[in-house]
This record gives sequence, C-alpha cells and structure tokens, in this order.
Amino acid sequence: MREVGIGLVGAGFMGRIHANAWRQAPLFFDLACRPTLAVVASGHARESSDFAAKWGVAKAASSWDRLIKDPTVALVDVCVPNNLHAEVSMAALKAGKHVACEKPLGTNITEAREMALAALGAKNGDFNLHSASTFYLTAFSNIERLANGPTIARLGAEPKTSDARFAMAALSTAEISRRISSKLKTWP
Repeated sequence: MREVGIGLVGAGFMGRIHANAWRQAPLFFDLACRPTLAVVASGHARESSDFAAKWGVAKAASSWDRLIKDPTVALVDVCVPNNLHAEVSMAALKAGKHVACEKPLGTNITEAREMALAALGAKNGDFNLHSASTFYLTAFSNIERLANGPTIARLGAEPKTSDARFAMAALSTAEISRRISSKLKTWP
C-alpha cells in the first residue's frame, strides 16, 4: 500500500487530535494509501522532537516552513493558532502541497477568500477545510447574536457574522469527509 506523508504543523491539543486521527484513519476507512506522520513542526524545536518521539512521527522540524519544504510531506495539516492558518496554508499550497486546515479557515472574510483563491490557483495542491459539526448549536447562535449586538458595535467593531459563517462552515462536515475520503481512495 502506498504511503502519503503527512506534515503536521502544530503540536498542541489539536495537533494531538489530528495525529491520532491520521493514525486511526486506515482502521475506519478502506483507503488506497496509508497516511503516515512524516514530519511535525511547532513553535519550539524541543516540543516538535518530544511530539515526534511520543506519536511516532518520522521527523521533527524546527519550523513550519522547513516542514513544507520536506520532500516526504505530501499533505500539510494546519493545526496552529487561527491567526497563522492563512499564512501556513497559502505557503503550503504555493509549494505544491495538499492542505487540510483546521477551523476557522481564516480570521476574516478577506483572508478566507485569499486562501480559497490560493487553492484554486495551486498547481498540485488541494485544499480541505475542517468544518465545525457543532456550528449550529445554541452557543454559536448566541455568539452570532452578541457579535451583531450593540455592545460590540459600541466598541467600533464591524459585525463578523458572515465572516464567521464563511470561515467556519464553508463546507458541511459530511462534504469534507466525502472529499477527504475520495482523495485518499484515489491518491496518485
């Protein structure tokens, strides 16, 4: 079975969740290839090397840009703080890597559009957004109401409801799962 090298950017809580998911994927799906944790990078070299040792990742990189340049990485899984999603994702797409980006897609609508355009213009890369399956819970509706309410407006902030909906729920969870599963079944 062919292997697909996963480059995991971020060794925090979400990085651990994604590392576990990549390791478990072959147990849940009949895949034409096997995702393997090829490289991990975090903000600190020691954190990367500790993560690699614990999770069985082949290599630890000292920075995300080095991870992106690694030839063993075919797909970059972006699990860093939200303000870095666009920068890391667009750099990976520019390098011809496939990208899976944790939610939200961008910190605002402009950033999310730039990311989508970068994906459309990528020569070899493909882009998938992890959507929040809990987006329509009451808590999210309350956040939307507060974001459009007078308290935020008095502070001079523009309502970000459309930005949040675009960035967090651009695709349904089912659609994302279908796309990822389809991609891994037919990986070149």
